[in-house]
Order: sequence, then C-alpha cells, then structure tokens
Amino acid sequence: MSDPRTRFARVKKRGEPRDPDQLEDFLDQDRKEEERFHLTRSIEQADVIVSNDGTLEAFHREIERKLAGRL
Repeated sequence: MSDPRTRFARVKKRGEPRDPDQLEDFLDQDRKEEERFHLTRSIEQADVIVSNDGTLEAFHREIERKLAGRL
C-alpha cells in the first residue's frame, strides 16, 4: 500500500468535510478500513497493481503501461 503520509496529504488537499483532520485519525480510519475490507489481502491477490504515489500524469502513464501488457 502507498505511503500513509502521502495519502493523508492528498486527503487534506481534497478538503472533504468527512475526511480526518489529524494524521492519527487518518491512520485509525485506515486500520478500520483494513479490518472491514481486507485491502491488503485484495492487493496480494491482484493480477495488476498500479502505483498512485506520484503525479496524475504518472498515474495515467502507469495505467496505460500496465494495460498495454494485458491486452
């Protein structure tokens, strides 16, 4: 999974009222979501994993690159 501090910074930038204001609350929310949705297990079972730790453009390039190998 991607870096929690990077994800928290993105959440803060997004500015949705439902998002946590503090890193500790964000990490707590992360733990609860892991318990409920088993995201780590889903990632382990995935055929393709796309990183989203950079720019939007880099994300799009990675999607294109991964999809090109699957078609």
